[in-house]
Amino acid sequence: MDLIREFLIKVFVDNIYLHSFISCHRLPERSFFIQGRQFHICARCTGLLVGTVVSVLLIPAKNYVWFLFPIFLIILVVDGVTQKIRLRQSNNLLRFSTGVTTTSTFIPFIFLLITKLL
Repeated sequence: MDLIREFLIKVFVDNIYLHSFISCHRLPERSFFIQGRQFHICARCTGLLVGTVVSVLLIPAKNYVWFLFPIFLIILVVDGVTQKIRLRQSNNLLRFSTGVTTTSTFIPFIFLLITKLL
């Protein structure tokens, strides 16, 4: 558990370059904290980044996840828009989850789309 905590701190808290590569609002109430220290990016952006890494692992399964990307994208947009127009309040776990699921299926979806077009 200490190894995971140290990894999270190195990647999301101590990494000063992370915020410069990802444009993020960094609102404290929408960010994760570890040992009292705020991540450099919000929960949704953290999910988007983690999902991007996971998506590379899912490329071989592109034929199985192609239909999931549009569904996850719609859920992400609905979560973000309904929160933006103040219909409801989202939470960090939902923000993170929508980010991870959307981007983890995005790259396999694009690979499948390119292979079908070529």
